[in-house]
Amino acid sequence: MAGTAHFDQYGLQQGATDAGRRDTVEDWFASMRNPTNQPSPNFTCGLPVNAGPQTFVLRAAIASLNRWVAGGRPPAQAPRFETVSIQALQYALDANGNVLGGIRTPAVDAPVARLSGLAQTGASFCFLFGTTTPLTDEQLTALYGTHGGFARAWVHATNDAVRAGFLRREDAHDLRAVGARSDVLA
Repeated sequence: MAGTAHFDQYGLQQGATDAGRRDTVEDWFASMRNPTNQPSPNFTCGLPVNAGPQTFVLRAAIASLNRWVAGGRPPAQAPRFETVSIQALQYALDANGNVLGGIRTPAVDAPVARLSGLAQTGASFCFLFGTTTPLTDEQLTALYGTHGGFARAWVHATNDAVRAGFLRREDAHDLRAVGARSDVLA
């Protein structure tokens, strides 16, 4: 999954209380814009932890697996991550610093942050949590121009991920609404 880590901000904070309401999706989106390096009172990481979309992709994967086992079609497939070097395992990145290839979501195809599963430092298990680096207002303006431009790109990327089989329609509905109501370039 492009833009994800072994474990992330959602799993450390929102996941335990997520009841499937839009406010949890809003919290997740806000964590990309304002990430923390202290995802738990028990430890602090060197950099803000990954706030990627892992939970949404996992929900779609479980739903797809259930359909497949019940006699439906196999789950969607994605290309591998693109690499620059396999000897040193260096991933190819887009202009915003997000990895190319893999499962695509609006978080990487209409980004508000650079999301990585790598380069974390700090105590305890921080190396598992990856990093989040919010894009600056200048970067967002260059990408989208206005809030409306961002909202259109976010909706388009969300719809693409649903069509590809990587997001559930229920989650996509909330993701589209949260992107439209966000403060990105507002």
